[in-house]
Amino acid sequence: MINDPEITIIMPVFNTEAYVDSAVESVLDQTFKSFELLLINDGSTDGSLSRLANWAEKDARIRVFSQANQGLSGARNTGIEHAKGNFIYFMDSDDLIKRDTLHTCYKYCKENHLDFVFFDAETFADEIQDTALSTRFNYSRIYFEPKVIVSGIEAFEKLLKYDEFFSSVCLLFINRTFLTRIGLRFEKYIVHEDELFTTILFMEAHKTYYIPATFFMRRLRTGSIMMVDYSMKNINSYFIVGTRLLDYSKNNAKIRDIVVIYLRGMIDAAVWKAYKMQLKNRVTVFVVCLRRWRKYVKIKTLCVLLFKKYTRS
Repeated sequence: MINDPEITIIMPVFNTEAYVDSAVESVLDQTFKSFELLLINDGSTDGSLSRLANWAEKDARIRVFSQANQGLSGARNTGIEHAKGNFIYFMDSDDLIKRDTLHTCYKYCKENHLDFVFFDAETFADEIQDTALSTRFNYSRIYFEPKVIVSGIEAFEKLLKYDEFFSSVCLLFINRTFLTRIGLRFEKYIVHEDELFTTILFMEAHKTYYIPATFFMRRLRTGSIMMVDYSMKNINSYFIVGTRLLDYSKNNAKIRDIVVIYLRGMIDAAVWKAYKMQLKNRVTVFVVCLRRWRKYVKIKTLCVLLFKKYTRS
């Protein structure tokens, strides 16, 4: 273990035995060497833990923590509590990062005293059937001005305006002092937790910076969290995120206005996707929207929710 690493990479691991070696290798292959890699075994039931233990034996910069399954949020929070680096990067255990990711992000953050930097990503798939899914995901920005120091609120407003806000925390490189100061953690026991974490991170930041590079490589695979069927857990998680953001912004009119704009897009899109669920669940979502989220959902979306037919391909 490095006593004073500059960077902490936090990698939750849950049943990714087939992929975690590649993820770890992409970290160890970084041109920047002063880091620690925290592998959080989140209750895996396959052979993931033994692979993590093997890596810890090979490299003193790797530490392994095991816990009962708490989901991505719980695993990332565990990583934050044990982090020693001055900067934090969150990475999933089936993805990859390019060799100069840590060096470049560290350089810009350190030289400019930034709260965090953000960057782009590309997708890849191992299987032919997954390759077609890549058209559903876009993590490249075209309109946002790069390499200019701006406040997080200003950046967030512009990203929303250009429809270039991507919530994944894997696209962020964060100053740990800043994260500690604002006391931000991931909401446990929900999915889409990044929608909440990343939004508040932007709102709290004084100095941030966009690097126009595709450092992160997201693997698309059948069975991953991103690919499972849309369910009540998804929609309820979006509603929890919306509630938390409204609570967060209630005492600040400027932030509240921005949050409302964001939620009009996020909640509306979440409800639109709910047409794929069973009719009884769609009706439940419809009623909740009328009671709580009507101002954030378009009439057209409510019609899609109730009447659009879904045929599984």
